[in-house]
Amino acid sequence: MIAGATRRLALVGSLVVLLVGSALSVPSAASAQLPDCSKATAESVYERSDLPERIERAYGNFADDARELFQVGQHFCADLTGDGSPEMVVMVVCCTVSSPRPWAIYQAAPDGGMRVAFAAIRVSYVAPLRLRGTGPNAKDVVERRAIRRRRDAGCCPSGGSRYRYIRWNGSAFYTAERKIRRRR
Repeated sequence: MIAGATRRLALVGSLVVLLVGSALSVPSAASAQLPDCSKATAESVYERSDLPERIERAYGNFADDARELFQVGQHFCADLTGDGSPEMVVMVVCCTVSSPRPWAIYQAAPDGGMRVAFAAIRVSYVAPLRLRGTGPNAKDVVERRAIRRRRDAGCCPSGGSRYRYIRWNGSAFYTAERKIRRRR
């Protein structure tokens, strides 16, 4: 009876070592890293992603070839998830001040590429994105959008600002909003 228990314990121990060894040999998304945070890398990440197709679906004929029409206007990298691997935030711009300014947060994928983890497609009048917080505590991406009133010219929204905060909750990015209206 003791010999049988010893054999089972040895078998279970071998199985645990095998499973742990297998898990350690599989690359994870957290182990994949950006090569750098240059504009050239941001352009490559954008062009290889599905963000241009998402833009084309959202805007139809206006954005027939989003890879050509929209260009990287802003990008930065920060560890937004706390996993030790930086995410890349990319905003693309087009044409005029009142044109849409879609943007996305990219995460490293297990295959070494980058995948869209969060996307804001139907957004206009967006000021440059920024991080809220400092150093390793800078975990929120802040999106500030101007609010247009009915009679505002296309160039000049006068209704104040809407702030949206994008933060990682442990499994996905989520948003919270706050409006600040201008007094008339």
